[in-house]
Amino acid sequence: MFFQANNTTFAVKFHRIGTTTIADLFQVRDEILVSTEIQGKAVLYYKDTFEKSKGRKVALADLIYQISVPDAEGVVPEGLTKEDKAMIWEQYFKTHNK
Repeated sequence: MFFQANNTTFAVKFHRIGTTTIADLFQVRDEILVSTEIQGKAVLYYKDTFEKSKGRKVALADLIYQISVPDAEGVVPEGLTKEDKAMIWEQYFKTHNK
């Protein structure tokens, strides 16, 4: 899934490790994906039934939140506007049927 924010193109890739769904954020530079090392995570309780679409939605919501969290030095990034967040969700639902 690709989206643009602050004049930069980003990609989100989803994967799963055990009961955890992870959304990794990459910056697209000259058609190469460069990791931003920002991740969103959705952890499934071991007694719950795995639902791929639900895990991705929770991981993406966490990723959107993580983009605005201060880094180790306490610097707060620009974050995303309300319109950026709406556009990310729109792109998600365009590329994922559920």
